[in-house]
Amino acid sequence: MGVYNIVIGNKSEAIAYFKQILKANPEDFRTRSMLAQIYLLTGKEDKALHLFNENERYLPESAGMALQSTTKAFIYYLQEKYDESEEVAAQVVLFHPETPLARLIVIACKNRKGDFEQSESHIKKFFEYHPHFKKSDLEKLLSGIAPSKKNVILSCISNVFP
Repeated sequence: MGVYNIVIGNKSEAIAYFKQILKANPEDFRTRSMLAQIYLLTGKEDKALHLFNENERYLPESAGMALQSTTKAFIYYLQEKYDESEEVAAQVVLFHPETPLARLIVIACKNRKGDFEQSESHIKKFFEYHPHFKKSDLEKLLSGIAPSKKNVILSCISNVFP
């Protein structure tokens, strides 16, 4: 029902349904992740971040933690918490250096801080793992994100795609 409500555009009903599932089964990682994504899509980044933090408490060794941590880093970035964003994204890159969005978030943070030398080294590493990655691929990766929020990160990684 939650997914159905998402598909028909009734996000408030989906949120209510997923909350009901979590009340019955607080350890349900998938429901927490889906609810966090709905919160992110509806501009409720604080609630999404809260759910991601709870996921770490319930399932610290989950296979989806790299994706979850990347999303968490993205939320921090949108909230202009660049140190936290870079720290979380760097942890993902440390264990999963091939993760494109995490590496791009690190690059964006380095650019925001004016550390262009480190940014360039991450750009080189990025293209070692993804030699054919284009700006259009990034836009597909960020599809579903509000255009204003998407532009926040795109503007800070303009040196990746000259």
